[in-house]
Amino acid sequence: MIAALVIGSLLVVAQPAWAKVLVLTFRGANGAKVQAAVQSALVATGQDASAGETSFEDAAVLIGCDAASDDCADQVLTTLAVDEVVFGTSSKSGEIVITRAALGKPRRTTKVRVEAGAGLEPAVTPGVKDLYQEDAPQDAPPPTAPPVASPPGEPDLSASSLETRAATPPDVQRGAAPRAGANRRWAVVSFSAAGVTTMTGLLLWLRASSLQDDIDQAPDDTAAQLAALRDLEGQAQTAATWGNTMIVVGAGLAGLGTYFWIKDHRRRERPSAAALRPMLLHDGVGVVLTFEGR
Repeated sequence: MIAALVIGSLLVVAQPAWAKVLVLTFRGANGAKVQAAVQSALVATGQDASAGETSFEDAAVLIGCDAASDDCADQVLTTLAVDEVVFGTSSKSGEIVITRAALGKPRRTTKVRVEAGAGLEPAVTPGVKDLYQEDAPQDAPPPTAPPVASPPGEPDLSASSLETRAATPPDVQRGAAPRAGANRRWAVVSFSAAGVTTMTGLLLWLRASSLQDDIDQAPDDTAAQLAALRDLEGQAQTAATWGNTMIVVGAGLAGLGTYFWIKDHRRRERPSAAALRPMLLHDGVGVVLTFEGR
């Protein structure tokens, strides 16, 4: 039972992951039908899409971030352990707004309209395709004269060099590290497993304490009563031993999760903070302890 709980927690947190799309509930009229139509359209276009049980706005409220910010979208994606989410709104007039949020990318939004008597899926399919359509290539710029190189030993002050420097963000010039996703996922998995094992250990301790109370009150006048007493003592010893083991394993998993979380955040420039936040799962809500800092 304990092993099943630990393995189950890992599977729940880790799935779905890696290039999977979660279609969150749509807010407004016929939200459930619109969500199902968008999911079907995504599957028809070759995406590995599954349906969620909460809206993007509700997820942002549980996490405690601003739903309108791209950073909040990344937090929701990381918490749900998916690479992309699709969500939006629908109105009684037939207008549907569909938004796609991918990890580390700006959001893309499109609008479609469902005409009277038309099906939902044929109406939303063009909008779904538009969300996954790559930007059209830019026209080639007109040819320019080759830049004049600066003399050796002097800084390059050519126009092309200055334009390149101006167009390059400071983080890129300094060689900023890309977003890290694997370490954060492993941290979430480790913390979740630590929570399950620690809770299991506490329950086993409570079981051992209850058995000890029974042992203290059990009669020992006959051979049968002595045999029953020995059986209770064996059960109490087993529960206490497994409880100790689960607590130690939980502490180890918590330490492992802390290692992965710190490793992930060493590449970022964020103020130090520790927070206890809710974590959305496909069949419930959990809690994750997060450490943020340099």
